[in-house]
Amino acid sequence: MLNQARASDQDVIADQYPYTAGSTTIVTLLPAWVLEGSNEKMLARLEDQPTLDHHRFDIKNPPDGGREFNPANILISFVPAGPNKKYEGLRLTAIAAQRGQSPRDVLPDLVRAELGGVQMIGFNIAEEDMLRVMRHQEVAVASDGWTLSPESGGKPHPRSYGTYARVLGKYVREDHVLGLKEAVRKMTLLPARRLGRSDMGLIRPGYAANLVVFDPLWVAERATFEEPHQYYQGVEHVLVNGQLVIESGEDTGAAAGRVLKRSR
Repeated sequence: MLNQARASDQDVIADQYPYTAGSTTIVTLLPAWVLEGSNEKMLARLEDQPTLDHHRFDIKNPPDGGREFNPANILISFVPAGPNKKYEGLRLTAIAAQRGQSPRDVLPDLVRAELGGVQMIGFNIAEEDMLRVMRHQEVAVASDGWTLSPESGGKPHPRSYGTYARVLGKYVREDHVLGLKEAVRKMTLLPARRLGRSDMGLIRPGYAANLVVFDPLWVAERATFEEPHQYYQGVEHVLVNGQLVIESGEDTGAAAGRVLKRSR
């Protein structure tokens, strides 16, 4: 589809993170008829036990075209503070076993108890599909993550910590899926051009001095699904707008970033 779009002069690219699992809120596993309308309406339907029993929705094979999943492939990554916090890092099947319930009954219980605030990781991507997408020249590397601190808790998707180091370490150095230059282009020039920045993405006079100095023989992710709050290794220095923000692997405390606006 991407090739066909570009062949017809549509300016389309894509981005990807290098994992066989995605992450989102647990409410996406509910059938469409439960989700319809506002959050309040969703919670009200989940309180209506006779209706839930009548529909007996099957979360593994949804009858209404909803997302199909295997409860054994769903890991709870974040739960707001409270008695259900203990379920972080557990699969839905393990939680069901602890509670003496079926996964089908655990799901609405968790959503009700936490007002929809539970995050999950779903292992539902085939490795061969992920690699096929990665090899496409118009697919950029992107984490789809957010800024995290090891003190923030939970079991978030390791993509927020490890995306770029995972590509450089595993898929460039170890598995030879991409060449080093191509991987760097996918992390720098390709997204810079997509954002309309003609002053970023290359090392040239007059360009913003945003530089990452890494060891290609050592760079690797350390974050895992079990222990995600781990910084990657092998990055020595990072400069933002010419200022060192990471020097010899240590945070300098420099606040060198600035708001970027799309250029036309």
